[in-house]
Amino acid sequence: MKAVVLEKPGELVLQDRAMPVCDAGEILVRVRACNICRTDLKCATVGQRDLVYPRVLGHEIAGEIIARGKNVVGHPVGQRVYLHPGISCGV
Repeated sequence: MKAVVLEKPGELVLQDRAMPVCDAGEILVRVRACNICRTDLKCATVGQRDLVYPRVLGHEIAGEIIARGKNVVGHPVGQRVYLHPGISCGV
């Protein structure tokens, strides 16, 4: 998969990355739309305290479930979802 990665403030790089694999309690979402907001712009230009690099920006996401772990109940593959911007997996 392709990802735009912030290596450090001011340095965005397009990379090929391996497709993530779901753990037992996780869901994998194919991103169909991602808003780049003011927070992302600040991170990309001047950085932000406690931000770990490299970092894939974007936390306002809509997409569809493409895989799920064995312990996930409900949330079928193909379901359209949006991600709450206040919850982060730390990627």
